[in-house]
Amino acid sequence: MPIKYFFLGFKKAFDFEGITNREEFGYFFLFDILSLVFLLFIDSLIFENAIFTNIGIFLGIIPRVSISIRRLRDAGKSGWWFFFPFPLPFWIWVWDVSIDQTKLSDSNKSSSKNINQNYKKDISSKDLLEKLGRVGEADGLGEFNFSRFFGGINKPHTVEEIEESLIVGTNFTTPKIEEISLDYPQPWLFFRLVTVSIVLFYAFVIAYYYFENINLVPGLIFSGSFAVPISTLFLFFELNIRRNIPLWQILRLVLFGGILSMFIALILFQNTEILSYAFGASAAGIIEEPAKLGALLILMRGERIKKYPYILNGLLLGAAVGCGFAAFESAGYALNIGLDSSVDEMIENIQIRGILSPFAHIVWTAVSGAAMWRVLKGGQFKFKLLQKNEFYKPFSVIVICHFIWNSGLNLPFLGTYIICGGVAWVVALSLVNLGIKQIADEKSGTKVFEI
Repeated sequence: MPIKYFFLGFKKAFDFEGITNREEFGYFFLFDILSLVFLLFIDSLIFENAIFTNIGIFLGIIPRVSISIRRLRDAGKSGWWFFFPFPLPFWIWVWDVSIDQTKLSDSNKSSSKNINQNYKKDISSKDLLEKLGRVGEADGLGEFNFSRFFGGINKPHTVEEIEESLIVGTNFTTPKIEEISLDYPQPWLFFRLVTVSIVLFYAFVIAYYYFENINLVPGLIFSGSFAVPISTLFLFFELNIRRNIPLWQILRLVLFGGILSMFIALILFQNTEILSYAFGASAAGIIEEPAKLGALLILMRGERIKKYPYILNGLLLGAAVGCGFAAFESAGYALNIGLDSSVDEMIENIQIRGILSPFAHIVWTAVSGAAMWRVLKGGQFKFKLLQKNEFYKPFSVIVICHFIWNSGLNLPFLGTYIICGGVAWVVALSLVNLGIKQIADEKSGTKVFEI
Protein backbone atom coordinates (compact mmCIF):
# COMPACT_ATOMS: atom_id res chain seq x y z
CA MET A 1 0.00 0.00 0.00
CA PRO A 2 1.31 3.51 -0.82
CA ILE A 3 0.83 4.68 2.78
CA LYS A 4 3.74 2.42 3.74
CA TYR A 5 6.06 5.06 2.26
CA PHE A 6 4.74 7.60 4.76
CA PHE A 7 5.69 5.40 7.70
CA LEU A 8 8.96 4.48 5.99
CA GLY A 9 9.86 8.17 5.84
CA PHE A 10 9.58 8.43 9.62
CA LYS A 11 11.42 5.16 10.10
CA LYS A 12 14.33 6.53 8.03
CA ALA A 13 14.13 9.99 9.61
CA PHE A 14 17.80 10.04 10.58
CA ASP A 15 19.12 8.55 7.35
CA PHE A 16 20.85 11.46 5.61
CA GLU A 17 23.22 9.31 3.54
CA GLY A 18 20.98 7.02 1.47
CA ILE A 19 18.80 7.70 -1.57
CA THR A 20 15.03 7.94 -2.15
CA ASN A 21 13.23 7.42 -5.48
CA ARG A 22 10.39 9.58 -6.80
CA GLU A 23 7.68 7.12 -5.80
CA GLU A 24 8.77 6.95 -2.17
CA PHE A 25 9.26 10.72 -2.02
CA GLY A 26 5.93 11.51 -3.69
CA TYR A 27 3.78 9.22 -1.57
CA PHE A 28 5.47 10.43 1.61
CA PHE A 29 4.62 14.06 0.90
CA LEU A 30 1.12 13.18 -0.32
CA PHE A 31 0.20 11.50 2.96
CA ASP A 32 2.15 14.10 4.93
CA ILE A 33 0.00 16.86 3.43
CA LEU A 34 -3.20 14.83 3.92
CA SER A 35 -2.32 14.21 7.57
CA LEU A 36 -1.69 17.92 8.16
CA VAL A 37 -5.00 18.81 6.46
CA PHE A 38 -6.76 16.29 8.69
CA LEU A 39 -5.11 17.72 11.81
CA LEU A 40 -6.05 21.24 10.70
CA PHE A 41 -9.66 20.08 10.31
CA ILE A 42 -9.61 18.61 13.83
CA ASP A 43 -8.17 21.85 15.21
CA SER A 44 -10.90 23.88 13.51
CA LEU A 45 -13.55 21.75 15.20
CA ILE A 46 -12.04 21.73 18.70
CA PHE A 47 -9.70 24.70 19.11
CA GLU A 48 -9.24 28.22 17.86
CA ASN A 49 -5.53 27.55 17.42
CA ALA A 50 -3.69 24.95 15.29
CA ILE A 51 -2.61 22.77 18.24
CA PHE A 52 -2.49 19.33 16.61
CA THR A 53 -1.33 20.81 13.30
CA ASN A 54 1.70 22.36 15.01
CA ILE A 55 2.48 19.02 16.64
CA GLY A 56 2.35 17.35 13.22
CA ILE A 57 4.61 20.00 11.73
CA PHE A 58 7.08 19.63 14.59
CA LEU A 59 7.23 15.82 14.48
CA GLY A 60 7.75 15.81 10.73
CA ILE A 61 10.60 18.32 10.45
CA ILE A 62 13.47 15.82 10.47
CA PRO A 63 11.76 13.21 8.24
CA ARG A 64 10.92 15.93 5.66
CA VAL A 65 14.48 17.23 5.61
CA SER A 66 16.11 13.79 5.42
CA ILE A 67 13.85 12.41 2.68
CA SER A 68 14.37 15.58 0.61
CA ILE A 69 18.14 15.28 0.94
CA ARG A 70 18.00 11.59 -0.04
CA ARG A 71 15.81 12.43 -3.05
CA LEU A 72 18.22 15.12 -4.22
CA ARG A 73 21.11 12.69 -3.91
CA ASP A 74 19.19 10.12 -5.95
CA ALA A 75 18.61 12.81 -8.59
CA GLY A 76 22.37 13.35 -8.79
CA LYS A 77 22.38 16.65 -6.88
CA SER A 78 23.97 17.68 -3.62
CA GLY A 79 21.70 17.46 -0.59
CA TRP A 80 22.72 21.01 0.35
CA TRP A 81 20.44 22.29 -2.44
CA PHE A 82 17.56 21.65 -0.05
CA PHE A 83 18.56 24.81 1.85
CA PHE A 84 18.77 27.00 -1.27
CA PRO A 85 16.60 30.10 -0.56
CA PHE A 86 14.69 29.77 -3.85
CA PRO A 87 12.87 26.40 -3.95
CA LEU A 88 12.23 26.19 -7.72
CA PRO A 89 15.35 24.12 -8.59
CA PHE A 90 14.56 21.70 -5.77
CA TRP A 91 11.04 20.93 -7.00
CA ILE A 92 12.19 20.61 -10.62
CA TRP A 93 14.88 18.09 -9.72
CA VAL A 94 12.87 15.91 -7.33
CA TRP A 95 10.01 15.48 -9.83
CA ASP A 96 12.00 15.38 -13.08
CA VAL A 97 11.25 12.02 -14.76
CA SER A 98 14.04 12.50 -17.28
CA ILE A 99 16.59 12.29 -14.47
CA ASP A 100 15.51 8.71 -13.71
CA GLN A 101 15.57 7.83 -17.41
CA THR A 102 19.01 9.35 -17.84
CA LYS A 103 20.29 7.44 -14.82
CA LEU A 104 18.92 4.18 -16.23
CA SER A 105 20.48 4.82 -19.64
CA ASP A 106 23.81 5.77 -18.14
CA SER A 107 23.67 2.70 -15.94
CA ASN A 108 23.26 0.43 -18.97
CA LYS A 109 26.16 2.14 -20.75
CA SER A 110 28.63 2.42 -17.94
CA SER A 111 27.60 1.45 -14.41
CA SER A 112 31.12 1.80 -13.08
CA LYS A 113 31.32 5.41 -14.26
CA ASN A 114 28.11 6.28 -12.40
CA ILE A 115 29.38 4.60 -9.26
CA ASN A 116 32.53 6.69 -9.36
CA GLN A 117 30.54 9.88 -9.93
CA ASN A 118 28.14 9.15 -7.09
CA TYR A 119 31.07 8.26 -4.87
CA LYS A 120 32.65 11.61 -5.61
CA LYS A 121 29.41 13.42 -4.80
CA ASP A 122 29.16 11.59 -1.49
CA ILE A 123 32.77 12.36 -0.70
CA SER A 124 32.21 16.10 -1.23
CA SER A 125 29.50 16.27 1.43
CA LYS A 126 31.50 14.03 3.74
CA ASP A 127 34.53 16.24 3.24
CA LEU A 128 32.54 19.23 4.44
CA LEU A 129 31.48 17.41 7.59
CA GLU A 130 35.02 16.17 8.09
CA LYS A 131 36.40 19.71 7.89
CA LEU A 132 33.84 20.95 10.40
CA GLY A 133 34.65 18.02 12.67
CA ARG A 134 38.32 18.99 12.65
CA VAL A 135 37.84 22.64 13.65
CA GLY A 136 40.32 23.56 16.37
CA GLU A 137 42.59 20.57 15.70
CA ALA A 138 39.84 18.09 16.57
CA ASP A 139 39.74 14.51 15.27
CA GLY A 140 36.44 14.50 13.42
CA LEU A 141 33.23 12.72 14.43
CA GLY A 142 34.90 9.41 15.28
CA GLU A 143 32.45 6.51 15.57
CA PHE A 144 29.35 8.70 15.45
CA ASN A 145 26.63 7.19 13.30
CA PHE A 146 23.03 8.40 13.10
CA SER A 147 21.39 4.99 13.21
CA ARG A 148 23.56 3.79 16.08
CA PHE A 149 23.34 7.10 17.99
CA PHE A 150 19.54 6.99 17.91
CA GLY A 151 19.42 3.21 18.20
CA GLY A 152 18.49 3.24 21.87
CA ILE A 153 15.19 5.07 21.37
CA ASN A 154 12.99 2.03 20.90
CA LYS A 155 14.74 -0.23 23.38
CA PRO A 156 12.70 -0.89 26.53
CA HIS A 157 14.09 0.45 29.81
CA THR A 158 12.88 -0.23 33.31
CA VAL A 159 12.24 2.28 36.07
CA GLU A 160 15.32 0.95 37.85
CA GLU A 161 17.47 1.75 34.79
CA ILE A 162 16.12 5.30 34.75
CA GLU A 163 16.92 5.73 38.43
CA GLU A 164 20.42 4.32 37.97
CA SER A 165 21.10 6.66 35.07
CA LEU A 166 20.13 9.67 37.19
CA ILE A 167 21.89 8.82 40.46
CA VAL A 168 25.50 9.56 39.48
CA GLY A 169 28.36 11.71 40.67
CA THR A 170 28.48 10.59 44.31
CA ASN A 171 31.33 8.73 46.01
CA PHE A 172 29.37 5.50 45.63
CA THR A 173 27.89 5.98 42.15
CA THR A 174 30.85 7.45 40.21
CA PRO A 175 32.49 4.52 38.43
CA LYS A 176 36.24 4.04 38.50
CA ILE A 177 38.08 4.93 35.32
CA GLU A 178 38.71 1.22 34.67
CA GLU A 179 34.95 0.57 34.67
CA ILE A 180 34.07 3.19 32.06
CA SER A 181 32.71 1.78 28.81
CA LEU A 182 34.19 3.47 25.74
CA ASP A 183 31.27 2.52 23.51
CA TYR A 184 29.70 5.50 21.78
CA PRO A 185 26.74 6.60 23.94
CA GLN A 186 23.17 5.94 22.83
CA PRO A 187 20.95 8.56 24.48
CA TRP A 188 17.51 7.25 25.28
CA LEU A 189 16.34 9.15 28.37
CA PHE A 190 16.43 12.39 26.37
CA PHE A 191 13.77 11.18 23.92
CA ARG A 192 11.45 10.06 26.70
CA LEU A 193 11.77 13.41 28.43
CA VAL A 194 11.12 15.32 25.20
CA THR A 195 7.96 13.28 24.64
CA VAL A 196 6.74 13.96 28.17
CA SER A 197 7.62 17.65 27.77
CA ILE A 198 5.56 17.99 24.60
CA VAL A 199 2.60 16.20 26.18
CA LEU A 200 2.82 18.40 29.29
CA PHE A 201 2.95 21.65 27.30
CA TYR A 202 0.05 20.78 25.02
CA ALA A 203 -1.96 19.56 28.00
CA PHE A 204 -1.69 23.11 29.38
CA VAL A 205 -2.57 24.54 25.96
CA ILE A 206 -5.67 22.35 25.61
CA ALA A 207 -6.72 23.08 29.18
CA TYR A 208 -6.32 26.81 28.61
CA TYR A 209 -8.47 26.85 25.46
CA TYR A 210 -11.08 24.64 27.06
CA PHE A 211 -11.43 26.44 30.40
CA GLU A 212 -10.11 29.90 29.34
CA ASN A 213 -8.63 30.26 32.81
CA ILE A 214 -5.83 32.83 33.07
CA ASN A 215 -4.37 30.90 36.02
CA LEU A 216 -3.14 28.27 33.56
CA VAL A 217 -0.91 30.75 31.70
CA PRO A 218 2.06 30.58 34.17
CA GLY A 219 2.10 26.79 33.87
CA LEU A 220 1.89 27.10 30.11
CA ILE A 221 4.86 29.49 30.01
CA PHE A 222 6.90 27.41 32.46
CA SER A 223 6.29 24.06 30.75
CA GLY A 224 6.84 25.48 27.27
CA SER A 225 9.97 27.47 28.10
CA PHE A 226 11.74 25.01 30.39
CA ALA A 227 10.61 21.51 29.39
CA VAL A 228 12.36 21.07 26.01
CA PRO A 229 15.61 22.86 27.05
CA ILE A 230 15.88 20.71 30.18
CA SER A 231 15.13 17.58 28.12
CA THR A 232 17.90 18.58 25.70
CA LEU A 233 20.22 19.08 28.66
CA PHE A 234 19.70 15.42 29.55
CA LEU A 235 21.08 14.50 26.13
CA PHE A 236 24.41 16.00 27.22
CA PHE A 237 23.98 14.34 30.60
CA GLU A 238 23.87 10.98 28.81
CA LEU A 239 26.85 11.90 26.62
CA ASN A 240 28.97 12.37 29.75
CA ILE A 241 30.09 8.74 29.92
CA ARG A 242 32.37 9.53 32.88
CA ARG A 243 29.18 9.81 34.98
CA ASN A 244 30.86 11.99 37.60
CA ILE A 245 28.62 15.07 37.81
CA PRO A 246 25.57 14.87 40.11
CA LEU A 247 22.22 16.29 39.09
CA TRP A 248 22.27 18.92 41.84
CA GLN A 249 25.43 20.42 40.34
CA ILE A 250 23.80 20.55 36.92
CA LEU A 251 20.60 22.13 38.23
CA ARG A 252 22.69 24.66 40.12
CA LEU A 253 24.25 25.75 36.85
CA VAL A 254 20.86 25.85 35.11
CA LEU A 255 19.51 28.27 37.71
CA PHE A 256 22.49 30.36 38.76
CA GLY A 257 24.31 30.02 35.45
CA GLY A 258 21.25 31.11 33.51
CA ILE A 259 20.65 34.13 35.74
CA LEU A 260 24.32 35.15 35.93
CA SER A 261 24.88 34.81 32.17
CA MET A 262 21.84 36.97 31.46
CA PHE A 263 23.07 39.55 33.96
CA ILE A 264 26.53 39.65 32.34
CA ALA A 265 24.97 39.87 28.87
CA LEU A 266 22.77 42.81 29.88
CA ILE A 267 25.79 44.66 31.26
CA LEU A 268 27.71 44.01 28.05
CA PHE A 269 24.77 45.16 25.92
CA GLN A 270 24.61 48.42 27.87
CA ASN A 271 28.32 49.09 27.42
CA THR A 272 28.68 47.98 23.79
CA GLU A 273 25.79 49.80 22.13
CA ILE A 274 27.96 50.41 19.09
CA LEU A 275 27.75 46.67 18.29
CA SER A 276 23.95 46.76 18.36
CA TYR A 277 23.92 49.83 16.11
CA ALA A 278 26.33 48.16 13.68
CA PHE A 279 24.95 44.61 13.57
CA GLY A 280 21.44 44.85 14.99
CA ALA A 281 20.14 41.62 16.54
CA SER A 282 23.21 39.74 15.29
CA ALA A 283 25.27 41.53 17.94
CA ALA A 284 23.83 38.99 20.39
CA GLY A 285 26.24 36.39 19.01
CA ILE A 286 29.23 38.55 19.88
CA ILE A 287 27.92 39.45 23.35
CA GLU A 288 25.91 36.52 24.69
CA GLU A 289 28.39 33.74 23.92
CA PRO A 290 31.23 35.33 25.99
CA ALA A 291 28.66 36.14 28.69
CA LYS A 292 27.58 32.51 29.03
CA LEU A 293 31.15 31.25 29.00
CA GLY A 294 32.11 33.85 31.61
CA ALA A 295 29.25 32.74 33.87
CA LEU A 296 30.39 29.11 33.52
CA LEU A 297 33.98 29.97 34.46
CA ILE A 298 32.86 32.06 37.45
CA LEU A 299 30.62 29.33 38.86
CA MET A 300 33.05 26.47 38.19
CA ARG A 301 36.29 28.18 39.20
CA GLY A 302 38.99 26.69 41.42
CA GLU A 303 38.44 23.25 42.89
CA ARG A 304 35.31 22.59 40.85
CA ILE A 305 37.34 22.60 37.63
CA LYS A 306 39.78 20.14 39.20
CA LYS A 307 36.89 17.96 40.32
CA TYR A 308 35.26 17.89 36.88
CA PRO A 309 38.20 18.23 34.46
CA TYR A 310 37.05 16.17 31.48
CA ILE A 311 36.10 17.54 28.06
CA LEU A 312 32.75 15.78 28.38
CA ASN A 313 32.31 17.50 31.74
CA GLY A 314 32.81 20.88 30.11
CA LEU A 315 30.31 19.91 27.43
CA LEU A 316 27.66 19.06 30.03
CA LEU A 317 28.37 22.03 32.31
CA GLY A 318 28.27 24.42 29.37
CA ALA A 319 24.98 22.90 28.22
CA ALA A 320 23.56 23.50 31.71
CA VAL A 321 24.37 27.23 31.58
CA GLY A 322 23.01 27.44 28.03
CA CYS A 323 19.86 25.63 29.15
CA GLY A 324 19.24 28.15 31.93
CA PHE A 325 19.88 31.09 29.60
CA ALA A 326 17.58 29.66 26.90
CA ALA A 327 14.76 28.85 29.34
CA PHE A 328 14.78 32.21 31.11
CA GLU A 329 15.03 34.08 27.81
CA SER A 330 12.14 32.09 26.29
CA ALA A 331 9.98 32.68 29.39
CA GLY A 332 10.73 36.40 29.16
CA TYR A 333 9.78 36.56 25.49
CA ALA A 334 6.61 34.56 26.16
CA LEU A 335 5.50 36.85 28.99
CA ASN A 336 6.27 39.97 26.97
CA ILE A 337 4.29 38.75 23.96
CA GLY A 338 1.43 37.59 26.17
CA LEU A 339 1.15 41.03 27.77
CA ASP A 340 1.60 43.08 24.59
CA SER A 341 -0.23 40.90 22.07
CA SER A 342 -2.30 37.79 22.82
CA VAL A 343 -2.06 34.36 24.35
CA ASP A 344 -2.34 32.85 20.85
CA GLU A 345 0.81 34.66 19.71
CA MET A 346 2.53 33.75 22.97
CA ILE A 347 1.79 30.05 22.40
CA GLU A 348 3.07 30.30 18.84
CA ASN A 349 6.31 31.91 20.07
CA ILE A 350 6.79 29.26 22.76
CA GLN A 351 6.30 26.51 20.17
CA ILE A 352 8.87 27.81 17.71
CA ARG A 353 11.44 28.53 20.42
CA GLY A 354 10.85 25.08 21.89
CA ILE A 355 11.37 23.42 18.50
CA LEU A 356 14.60 25.35 17.91
CA SER A 357 16.04 25.20 21.45
CA PRO A 358 18.13 22.00 20.86
CA PHE A 359 19.92 23.83 18.03
CA ALA A 360 20.71 27.10 19.79
CA HIS A 361 21.94 28.27 23.20
CA ILE A 362 22.30 24.82 24.75
CA VAL A 363 24.56 23.32 22.09
CA TRP A 364 26.39 26.65 21.59
CA THR A 365 27.40 26.92 25.23
CA ALA A 366 28.12 23.18 25.37
CA VAL A 367 30.71 23.65 22.62
CA SER A 368 32.19 26.69 24.40
CA GLY A 369 32.44 24.75 27.66
CA ALA A 370 33.99 21.67 26.07
CA ALA A 371 36.51 23.75 24.11
CA MET A 372 37.51 25.64 27.25
CA TRP A 373 37.78 22.46 29.34
CA ARG A 374 39.94 20.97 26.60
CA VAL A 375 42.59 23.68 27.04
CA LEU A 376 42.17 23.97 30.83
CA LYS A 377 43.05 20.29 31.39
CA GLY A 378 41.93 20.57 35.00
CA GLY A 379 44.10 23.63 35.69
CA GLN A 380 43.30 27.25 36.47
CA PHE A 381 41.88 29.63 33.90
CA LYS A 382 44.38 31.97 32.25
CA PHE A 383 43.61 34.52 29.55
CA LYS A 384 46.36 33.15 27.34
CA LEU A 385 44.28 29.97 26.95
CA LEU A 386 41.85 32.00 24.82
CA GLN A 387 44.55 32.24 22.15
CA LYS A 388 44.84 28.49 21.67
CA ASN A 389 43.48 27.09 18.40
CA GLU A 390 41.74 24.32 20.32
CA PHE A 391 39.56 26.93 22.00
CA TYR A 392 39.11 29.99 19.84
CA LYS A 393 38.36 28.18 16.56
CA PRO A 394 35.34 26.18 17.80
CA PHE A 395 34.26 29.16 19.92
CA SER A 396 34.44 31.41 16.83
CA VAL A 397 32.28 28.94 14.89
CA ILE A 398 29.66 29.18 17.63
CA VAL A 399 29.73 32.98 17.64
CA ILE A 400 29.31 33.00 13.85
CA CYS A 401 26.40 30.54 14.06
CA HIS A 402 24.69 32.75 16.66
CA PHE A 403 25.43 35.84 14.55
CA ILE A 404 23.81 34.34 11.44
CA TRP A 405 20.94 32.90 13.50
CA ASN A 406 19.92 36.45 14.53
CA SER A 407 20.68 38.03 11.16
CA GLY A 408 17.16 37.80 9.76
CA LEU A 409 18.26 35.55 6.90
CA ASN A 410 15.23 33.30 6.42
CA LEU A 411 15.83 30.21 4.30
CA PRO A 412 12.81 27.98 3.56
CA PHE A 413 11.85 25.19 5.97
CA LEU A 414 13.71 26.92 8.84
CA GLY A 415 16.84 26.40 6.75
CA THR A 416 18.91 29.10 8.46
CA TYR A 417 18.32 27.61 11.90
CA ILE A 418 18.84 24.02 10.76
CA ILE A 419 22.15 24.89 9.08
CA CYS A 420 23.44 26.93 12.03
CA GLY A 421 22.29 24.30 14.50
CA GLY A 422 23.69 21.50 12.36
CA VAL A 423 27.11 23.13 12.18
CA ALA A 424 27.10 23.60 15.96
CA TRP A 425 26.17 19.96 16.50
CA VAL A 426 28.93 18.72 14.20
CA VAL A 427 31.48 20.69 16.25
CA ALA A 428 29.87 19.43 19.47
CA LEU A 429 30.06 15.80 18.33
CA SER A 430 33.71 16.24 17.36
CA LEU A 431 34.32 17.34 20.95
CA VAL A 432 32.40 14.30 22.18
CA ASN A 433 34.82 12.20 20.14
CA LEU A 434 37.77 13.99 21.76
CA GLY A 435 36.18 13.50 25.17
CA ILE A 436 35.87 9.75 24.64
CA LYS A 437 39.49 9.59 23.47
CA GLN A 438 40.58 11.56 26.53
CA ILE A 439 38.95 8.99 28.81
CA ALA A 440 40.49 6.18 26.74
CA ASP A 441 43.95 7.77 27.17
CA GLU A 442 43.49 8.08 30.93
CA LYS A 443 42.25 4.52 31.07
CA SER A 444 45.44 3.37 29.34
CA GLY A 445 47.60 5.21 31.90
CA THR A 446 48.42 8.33 29.87
CA LYS A 447 48.59 11.60 31.80
CA VAL A 448 45.83 13.83 30.40
CA PHE A 449 45.51 16.53 33.07
CA GLU A 450 47.85 19.15 34.49
CA ILE A 451 46.70 18.47 38.06
